Amino acid sequence: MDPYSFPPEYSVTPRFGESRLEHSPSRRQRLPTDTWLITVGNVTVALSGQEKDAEIPRYGRRGRVEGAMLLDNREVVASVTIKLLGRTILSNSEIGSRTVNTVELVQLLWASTQNTGTTSVDICPGAIPFSLRFPEMCQDDESGEPNLFALPPTFNGEHLGFASQYVLVIEVVDRRRPALGFISRNSVVSIPLNYEPRTRPSQPLLHRPLFLSSVKASPEEWRQNLTTVRIRDNEAGKVGAINCNLFVPSIQTFSVTDAIPFHVQLTAPLKSLQLFFPSGALPQSLHPSAPSPSYSSVPPSPFPSNSPSSISVYLLRQVIVELNNRTFTRSTVIGSGSLRAVPPPLSRSPPRREDHMDWEGEVRCNSDVKAGGFVAAGVTVRDYIVADLQPPADSPFLPSKNGVGIVIVTDPWTDDAA
Repeated sequence: MDPYSFPPEYSVTPRFGESRLEHSPSRRQRLPTDTWLITVGNVTVALSGQEKDAEIPRYGRRGRVEGAMLLDNREVVASVTIKLLGRTILSNSEIGSRTVNTVELVQLLWASTQNTGTTSVDICPGAIPFSLRFPEMCQDDESGEPNLFALPPTFNGEHLGFASQYVLVIEVVDRRRPALGFISRNSVVSIPLNYEPRTRPSQPLLHRPLFLSSVKASPEEWRQNLTTVRIRDNEAGKVGAINCNLFVPSIQTFSVTDAIPFHVQLTAPLKSLQLFFPSGALPQSLHPSAPSPSYSSVPPSPFPSNSPSSISVYLLRQVIVELNNRTFTRSTVIGSGSLRAVPPPLSRSPPRREDHMDWEGEVRCNSDVKAGGFVAAGVTVRDYIVADLQPPADSPFLPSKNGVGIVIVTDPWTDDAA
C-alpha cells in the first residue's frame, strides 16, 4: 500500500460484493422526549420524558418523575405538596382483602413563610419544578417478614385477585377560608402512572426456524415437554396411548412482542389417532387405505370448521396469591397461537407400530399485555405455553393439556431489526 495514499472508504452497510462476518445489533433504547400535560382547575402539571400521544405517563426501573406545575391565582396559595404513591391490592371474595403500600414519597415543594400577625403575604411562584424517583425495592411491613421485593410493575388484575397501582398526587392548599364555611378551596390533582421496569432475553429468538431440520442439527435449541393424553377409566387397556410432545425454543424467555415458534407432535397407534380425529379431521395420509400422500405448497387447514376435535396453543398466565395464611390461584389466557399442519414425508414408509401427526406455528401475547412475570409481596405471576387437546365427546380420550413454563419480558433481545 502506498504510504502516501488516502485510507480506503468504509461504510456501515456492506457494499456490492461485500458481506458481514459478524454483526452485533444495537441494543440502545431511544429515550422519549415529549411532554405530557394535564390541567385541573387552576393547576397545570407537565411531565417530561414521555412518549408522544401517551394516554398515561410511563416510567421504567428507577424511573425519575420529573416536570413542573404551573399555578394560577398564586396569591391565594399557602402550600404545594407532591406525592408519589404505590400500592398492591390482594383480594378474594371468600378470604378477604389486603392492601400493601409499596411507594410513599412526599415532598413539600413550597410553603408560605408569612408570620402570624403580619400583613405581608408570600406569593407562590408561577412554575415549580419537581423530581421524584421510583425506588427499586419495596417491603411488606405488615407481613412480619424482612424480605425485600422488586417493585412490582403496574398490573390491572382485579379479576385475578391482584392489582398493582401507582399515582402522582399534587395538593395545592388555599389560604382562604372554605366557601360557605365548609367547602374546601384546596386543589388536588391525581395522575395514574404506569410503572414498567424493562427486561430483555439473554439471547435472541430463533429466526423463523424449521423445526424438523433444526431439531436434528441443533437439538439443544429446543425444549421438549411430553405428556400422555388421558383415557377414560372404562376404556383403559382397550386403546393405545397418545403421547403429545410440545417443543418450544430452549431459551424459554420471550418478549411481549415476540412471535414464539412451537411444534406439536402426537404419536400413537393409527387406531388411537383415528379415534381422537374421526373422519374429516384425520389427514388423508393416515387413513388405512390412503394412497401415497401429495400436498401442495400450502399446508391444509389443521381442523375443518365442523371438526369435533381440535388442538389449540395459547399463552396462559397464572396468578398465585397468598392472603390471610391461605393460597388461591387464578389463570387467564394472555395470547393465542396459529397452527399449520406439517405434511408427512412424500415417500411411503413401511408399516409402523405408531404413527405421528405434526403441527407448527407461532404464539404471541395480546396487545394489551405490558408486564411479564414477577414475584412481589403475597403474589407470584407465572406464564406458560399450553397445548390444549380436545377430543370428541364420545371419544375414549379425555381433554388434556401440555404446558411449558416460560418467562415473559418487556423488550425483545434487540430493537434493531437489521
